[in-house]
Amino acid sequence: MTVGSFPPFSSVREIKEFDGSAEKLSDFITSVESHIATYNLPVSQGGYVSGDVDNGWNYISLADAMAQPASCRLNYNFGYRFCLLLAECFVGSAWEWWITRKMYGVGPEPNCWIEAPVNYFPLNVIQTSFRSTILNQFGNPLDREMAIAALQTLC
Repeated sequence: MTVGSFPPFSSVREIKEFDGSAEKLSDFITSVESHIATYNLPVSQGGYVSGDVDNGWNYISLADAMAQPASCRLNYNFGYRFCLLLAECFVGSAWEWWITRKMYGVGPEPNCWIEAPVNYFPLNVIQTSFRSTILNQFGNPLDREMAIAALQTLC
């Protein structure tokens, strides 16, 4: 199967604004994931994708991509542009953080929503998850500690 072209970017106005508060973070993330699914965008994770807009996208392993290079393509450039578009939904302290991050070149630029698993991306690509970046910056640390404690009770 020949890989189709990536869909054009649509407006992100239906994605909820994010102001940097921990309370609105899950709303923003859910809104982004709904947008990705609704518009069938090949950005739910980084890596190699095959397919097309009509039939959907599949994330394929590095081995399969090397075996059939004409049937897939990397989505990191597309993911980078999508992440830039998502940042347009930031307001208030989230926007200030984003602008400061861009001005001072803090950290690598996000190029995917979620990182591809091992063996699903080339080793020369530095994956930077937009989702992980904002969770690390704006997530409630108490939520993480409670989740870890809950997991430890299962062991």
